[in-house]
Amino acid sequence: MSEIATAASKLTIKSSTRYPGAQPFSVYQEDIFFGRKKDISDLHRLINLEKIVVLHAKSGLGKSSLLNAGIIPKILEEKKFHPIPIRLGPHTIHKEDSPVEICEQFIKTEQEAPLLKKIAPSDGSLWYALKNRALLEKDKGFILVFDQFEELFTYPQNDIVAFKEQLVDLLHTDITTPYRLALEKGFQQNPNFLTAEEMDLIHRPLKVKIVLAIRSDRMSLMNQLSNYLPNILSNCYELGALSPEQAEDAILNPAFLPKNGFISDTFDYEDEAIEAIIKSLTHDQTQKIESFQLQILCQSIEQQVIEQQKKIIRNSDLGDFQKIYKNYYQDQIQRIGNTEEQYSASVFIEEGLIFEEEHRRLNMYEGQIYKSFHISPEVLRKLVDTHLLRAEPSMKGGFTYELSHDTLVEPVLEAKAKRKNKEKLEAESLAKIAKERELEALREETKIERRKRRKANILASWASIVSILAIILSIYAFKVSKTATDNEKDAKEALQMYRKADASRNKEKFEKHFSKGKVALENYNYSLALTEFKNALELEKNNPEVLKDIKYC
Repeated sequence: MSEIATAASKLTIKSSTRYPGAQPFSVYQEDIFFGRKKDISDLHRLINLEKIVVLHAKSGLGKSSLLNAGIIPKILEEKKFHPIPIRLGPHTIHKEDSPVEICEQFIKTEQEAPLLKKIAPSDGSLWYALKNRALLEKDKGFILVFDQFEELFTYPQNDIVAFKEQLVDLLHTDITTPYRLALEKGFQQNPNFLTAEEMDLIHRPLKVKIVLAIRSDRMSLMNQLSNYLPNILSNCYELGALSPEQAEDAILNPAFLPKNGFISDTFDYEDEAIEAIIKSLTHDQTQKIESFQLQILCQSIEQQVIEQQKKIIRNSDLGDFQKIYKNYYQDQIQRIGNTEEQYSASVFIEEGLIFEEEHRRLNMYEGQIYKSFHISPEVLRKLVDTHLLRAEPSMKGGFTYELSHDTLVEPVLEAKAKRKNKEKLEAESLAKIAKERELEALREETKIERRKRRKANILASWASIVSILAIILSIYAFKVSKTATDNEKDAKEALQMYRKADASRNKEKFEKHFSKGKVALENYNYSLALTEFKNALELEKNNPEVLKDIKYC
């Protein structure tokens, strides 16, 4: 393993899987990076010949993987130059550092060479940072490797101009003007300011080369550098899609490696399985092979090897390739966090990043995402980390986001249809429950109202009966009173005799009617209750207590 991979392994756990999936290969995964042997050789040769080289390719074809796991280990293996990987990152409104300042952070070291310090302190230039490092490391050569170089053009124009000037100084200037003036001042003050050897060191040209990796669809942006670097596009290398032979190497060779730290044992593919995979990746020889698809398929196959302890992958083991991509999408969504974040991420991707009518990917600016889908920056970061989304620098600052590959379009649309159907069924179920509850409440309300009306009718009927009885009793009392006037004594005696006889005769009948009336009333049989109470009242119409009891019921 190369020295940079060895150093990286101290900070990052060595790859435990034979296929990295959707993420780019890193410098410590050179041992599993296959299929790009010719590209590594050709690009490395061009870098050795030229001072500045531009690597370009369609997004997703593997520029970062080629640099990290191919070119950088190759440079280190030769030991002629020291590679310095640099990523500027896009400009944002909260970002204060300029491209020059960011680049300087990648180049500079903690120590300061005594010779430079003797002339003048650091001025923050890239020339000073690299000259200082060259003096400390015995004049070793350097290759600055800029990945995703299109990010430079998101910065303000004055920052871009300053960066161009600094690149020119690195490539073509032995000593920059500020240090030349400081050197002249030093000799004016002291003719023996520097020795001959020190003068040779300070004027010795830097051994520096520059590699710029950029998307093919952003190549026109490089013209903004041509006024300072007129030959910047003279040495370009285009990375193409994998050929079937390259794809086969990338599939087979990682599987053949000894276990040696991998979570899967060594395994093999039968010829028919390889043919089926290549056919799927090329869509039956109609499309070129992209690393993204290949790595997702192989990562899924390796998982099958681990779970089922397979030693050879047969054609019958492959299953539905489209299902693998669908599972990949769903698995990555489930890694986002809690259920609420997973749902919001799904809605954002499925509603905002695909034009469904044409099955085409769309990109969306981050501000629009926050406003329209209420996605948090943290969720966006997680989606990029899982490689479902690709964040691209916007020329106006910030990022735009898009699905990382066309392969995910169909799985996303299928997931969208499934989610919509589920939401529809849930809505219908809730509407049904709400309707049933509404009808039940209406039935209960109707039942209560019906009872109230019945009770009101009974009370009204009883009020009428009581009124009639009161009138009858009044008339009867009047007649009795009139008779009593004529023969008061005889009337009193007759009334007493009547009451005694009538009470004895009707007491049993009264109690029977009254009891039946109460039972009927308790059972809401208002008609029977009314009849029985009438019969009871008829038997005891002269008894005030009877009227009181019946009115109470």
